[in-house]
Amino acid sequence: MINVREGLGRKDDTLPYKVMHHPVPDEGPSKGAYVSQKELDLMLDDYYEVRGWTREGIPTPEKLRELNMEDLIPIVEAKIKI
Repeated sequence: MINVREGLGRKDDTLPYKVMHHPVPDEGPSKGAYVSQKELDLMLDDYYEVRGWTREGIPTPEKLRELNMEDLIPIVEAKIKI
């Protein structure tokens, strides 16, 4: 919630440059693998959905109620584009 309050979100959820741009050089089943932006976007979509967050990485008011964190709902409502 601190990150949400401070304006962090999906644009900030990324992986290290090396993981996304340099294929694994080692021999073995991961050789040549890296994570593309398209793959990361799919992973983030799934991660946020499972967590009960918006596609922008913000917990929904419903999720906050479920967690008994109602006092934080004004923070997310200010960030969620309705």
